[in-house]
Amino acid sequence: MFVIGHESEVPIDSILDACFSGKVETESLATQHKELKDADYLHELDRVTKEIVTEVSKAESLRVEGQDQRISFSITDSKVLIPDVRKVSMAELRKLRTQFIKIVKSSPISSRDVSGIARSFVEFLNTSFKI
Repeated sequence: MFVIGHESEVPIDSILDACFSGKVETESLATQHKELKDADYLHELDRVTKEIVTEVSKAESLRVEGQDQRISFSITDSKVLIPDVRKVSMAELRKLRTQFIKIVKSSPISSRDVSGIARSFVEFLNTSFKI
């Protein structure tokens, strides 16, 4: 990229070098190609997060007042902890799920298996539910 001001001289030699000699500047963060996710990974991300949100919502509807709630899942050994002073609505769970998916799309999880996705999402929920 070349920046030319009103009174500056046009760097013709640099422009010609860039065009014809193959000298390429390093990519900036904005011009880097993002890794494309395979369809299975995005499908699993969607399915696992939806399943966890559904299970948390069901457990929340059966909640006993005055107790912290620990919710276990069949797909991971991690547990969601919802403090007693906190009531979690379905709208909030959907919002957190959407945030998590956006984060994962921009910064992929190192573990791409189902249990890794579930563990990361449960950790994200626990962090979000802390007071």
